[in-house]
Amino acid sequence: TEYNVRLRRENCYGCGAMLQTEDKRAAGFVSFEKYQEKRAHRQVNRLLCLRCQELSHGKAVPGVRDLWAKDKHTSSSSSSS
Repeated sequence: TEYNVRLRRENCYGCGAMLQTEDKRAAGFVSFEKYQEKRAHRQVNRLLCLRCQELSHGKAVPGVRDLWAKDKHTSSSSSSS
């Protein structure tokens, strides 16, 4: 089940990216379920995005700036078509 939810300008505890539940490949992604769980326990300020979770488990992942640059390039390419 996929949910899109407007988050209240909350940021990842690890990288500082704004949290979002829409694009798993973008910076700041958290699952809706994980967000709701942390929210219910008032622990959103300790929430790590998927990228930071993977980093903490030793996975090599792109930097947040690299993700933003990729997103910016993708959106400008699609808008010029």
